[in-house]
Amino acid sequence: MRWRVAVTAGEPVGYAKLTPLRAPAVDALPCALELQQLYVSREWHGVGARTA
Repeated sequence: MRWRVAVTAGEPVGYAKLTPLRAPAVDALPCALELQQLYVSREWHGVGARTA
């Protein structure tokens, strides 16, 4: 399991929980991950975000 946290101005605003791939997938790589959960603070809904 892996976690990714979105931070702005030093404060967490959301996170994603990633797990090993369980869903059927054609030609999936052995290291493929599946997004299990995605959360974002209410004030960030619809604002947009990107990774660095």
